[in-house]
Amino acid sequence: GFEIFDRTNNNLDNGQLESLSMMRGASDMMSGTLMGVLELHRLEQGQLQLDQKPFHLMTAVTNALTSVRGAVLAGGITLEHHNDDYYDQNGHGVKDLMVVGDQRRLEHVLASLLGHAVKHSPRG
Repeated sequence: GFEIFDRTNNNLDNGQLESLSMMRGASDMMSGTLMGVLELHRLEQGQLQLDQKPFHLMTAVTNALTSVRGAVLAGGITLEHHNDDYYDQNGHGVKDLMVVGDQRRLEHVLASLLGHAVKHSPRG
């Protein structure tokens, strides 16, 4: 829904774009919470399955950070991540790191951890 709004309204000012970004993050968090409840039910029933697909780790980290952006801004907190400073022995940067697993679930766990960190920070 938000992507359609983005594409059809090119006259948004910075404040409106920021509000849209915060709404998207809140929507993602609510969706993640609902999915978590459903997954807990599946786990209890022995029906939980994890995806085993390759993905860029930093994409999952960035998506999780984006989902808590509204809470960070509302709390006046600075949250930064740097992915250009770390290289392995072969010269590959962490931004290039591919892992195999369930990207959506990892993003949900990271967003939940970040959300709790923001909530329980002195300003949160």
